[in-house]
Amino acid sequence: MSLDTCDKLTLVVVSPERVSVVNGKAFFLSQKTIEGGIEYAKRWPGNVKMLFDAGSRPQDSASMRKVVRDDVPFEIVVAPLNSTQIRSTIRSADVRVIALSSHLLHLASETDGARPRSVLVAENSLRTRWQMIKATTKNPAIRARRLIWEARQESRFRAAVRLSAGIQCNGSPTYARYCRLNHNALLFFDGRVPHGDMARESDLTRKFEERKGKPLHLAFSGRLISIKGVEDLLVVAKILKRAGVEFVLSICGEGPLDGKLRQMATEWQLEHNVVFRGYLDFSTELVPFLKREIDVFLCCHLQGDPSCTYLETMACGVPIVGYANEAFAGVWRASKGGWLCSLGRPKAMSSIVIELTRKREEIVRRGRDALSFAYEHSVQKTFDRRVSHYLSVVETHGAFFSK
Repeated sequence: MSLDTCDKLTLVVVSPERVSVVNGKAFFLSQKTIEGGIEYAKRWPGNVKMLFDAGSRPQDSASMRKVVRDDVPFEIVVAPLNSTQIRSTIRSADVRVIALSSHLLHLASETDGARPRSVLVAENSLRTRWQMIKATTKNPAIRARRLIWEARQESRFRAAVRLSAGIQCNGSPTYARYCRLNHNALLFFDGRVPHGDMARESDLTRKFEERKGKPLHLAFSGRLISIKGVEDLLVVAKILKRAGVEFVLSICGEGPLDGKLRQMATEWQLEHNVVFRGYLDFSTELVPFLKREIDVFLCCHLQGDPSCTYLETMACGVPIVGYANEAFAGVWRASKGGWLCSLGRPKAMSSIVIELTRKREEIVRRGRDALSFAYEHSVQKTFDRRVSHYLSVVETHGAFFSK
């Protein structure tokens, strides 16, 4: 069978996202999911189907978009995960892509024959999942039960990885833990900035010249929640002000801690240093803002989830001062596009920033390293690698329709 001439292959992507349906015709999907489906459809030699669990989602979220079936180049299937419709669609796939998640794992074993056709996608290591539980569960008894439950799930995950046709790992933490369990393992770094929107060398040179003598402009973007360590942003700002550093910190995003952060800024008299910019549209507002204005990005993430923030910031030519969680530590080792500091140590982060006020050339140099890494892992290159990986499953195990 030649993959170049085959137009009948079916790729089924099972999303962990729950989707609301409006009048049986329209769907509310995240912008990132829509963009991912489009990228798959551009590359896959056949049909692409995106499967979603039916359920309510906030329709007013800034990241959600209303789409109609004909608006996108992939088929949308929304039904309960245990429904006949979902199972039959999965069984008919030549390759199915399933997140390594406890509520989706049973779908990986759906089969009409002995040949494995499931490619699992790993996001969070056991360590990161434990960190999330500890950060969000205050009751000690409940926290202990959840930690034990996750440890047991890890045994299921490892067994599934061994039996799957392949594993794709978003970031180095999961790759380090699962690559030895499956001979067909792929490491990728997730981001949303297309090649054409990335910064250029001229952008870095221009920004360096324009910002000479100006206060250091720092930034954070993301959800304002505890597991992102956002309270530490204000602690860093407080230390910098006490040290006499001239700076501006732009906090871009929304979340339940917005009010608390604003109160901290007022109490610590940081109103002239800290600017709350709210939600910025990613492509039209946030990316141009980072490329044009920001010197250094502060990332206080307390856990090692493979945040898109890393690649997206680097794609703007902005280096990162970040906590050494296992995800950013992996990105830093591969890119050197920033600086690491001890996890949960805002004083250590402040020390790096203070040093950088005297070494603006170092900011530009690390920005170039960050940008170079981002180019190697652009949306286009990443999806090229991922789809080639899926096609290797067909070449190895054969297409379903030809059985």
